[in-house]
Amino acid sequence: MSDNISVEIIKKPALQILSAKLPDSFVTELLEDSQKVAAQQARRNYADHLVGNFQTGEQLAIKSSEKEEYEVDLPSFQTLAQIKLNLASIFIEQYDSEVGCVYPDQRIDLCDMWLNIQRASDFNPLHSHSTLSTVGLSSFAWLSFPEEVIKNVEQGLLDDRNQAGWTHIHHGQTQS
Repeated sequence: MSDNISVEIIKKPALQILSAKLPDSFVTELLEDSQKVAAQQARRNYADHLVGNFQTGEQLAIKSSEKEEYEVDLPSFQTLAQIKLNLASIFIEQYDSEVGCVYPDQRIDLCDMWLNIQRASDFNPLHSHSTLSTVGLSSFAWLSFPEEVIKNVEQGLLDDRNQAGWTHIHHGQTQS
């Protein structure tokens, strides 16, 4: 599976972003399993852990830092977690060589993983992700977009007035 993932490290001042494209077949599997999770009556709403403003969508736990095991027992999510760990290792190696500093005994762990099912008017405000790593790793993956967002990208209609589907990444220290 890892051989089919294209990886690029995007460097910005004081920020490096690892961008990876998962194979379409795997994204399809994740989407199908996401629908299974959303249909489960015993699903765990993770909204109490997250800052999202979701009126009609849901934020569902896949893996919680409170438990060692996964909340959802679907192999695709466990594969995604392993891919994220592998990508984190690649990123840390690149980061180490870039800044000329090696982090011995760097522990890479997946603390939490959740599924956001966003509907019209649902959003995540500007927020930060806590991390246990010295390097400060956090990740997200978009599995699907509304047609409106795809059309806007295709037509180059991305500006300050049209931000549906945007993800803004800010670097630096957050205010407490």
